[in-house]
Amino acid sequence: PQGDLNQMAAHCERLIQDYPFPSTSAGFITDMNKLAGLYSAADIFLNPTLQDVLSNVALESMACKTPSVTFRTGGVPEAVLDGRTGLVAPQGDLNQMAAHCERLIQDGKLLQTLAEEGRRHAEQTFSYPVIAARHAALYEETLREYRYEE
Repeated sequence: PQGDLNQMAAHCERLIQDYPFPSTSAGFITDMNKLAGLYSAADIFLNPTLQDVLSNVALESMACKTPSVTFRTGGVPEAVLDGRTGLVAPQGDLNQMAAHCERLIQDGKLLQTLAEEGRRHAEQTFSYPVIAARHAALYEETLREYRYEE
């Protein structure tokens, strides 16, 4: 509901106002084209999540050829393959996360490799056609097993 989005946006804006470092807010973005443009404009997507089932934001950034630097938590390692599609730090280790960012800033070749492989991984593993085909195959297998048991 729009009311929930407005409340969330207002909460995010308050958090940004209290942020102790200079920052610029792009606001609460619901337009997917604008969001893709922002991901694409970034060199690195920093995702300091402490809880995540499957990191959709990491997948979105990788689809836009922007590698993620994130924590090893929940399902994040399924999306961000450490050293292949992004860099992963132990959960809560801000020093390692900062070191990963510094490494990518200094190593343009690694940054480009992670960007290309991240895009490929997002398309080959998590795109709508791939997920739809997997679901269809699962349904077909389940129906075959159900029919076999009867």
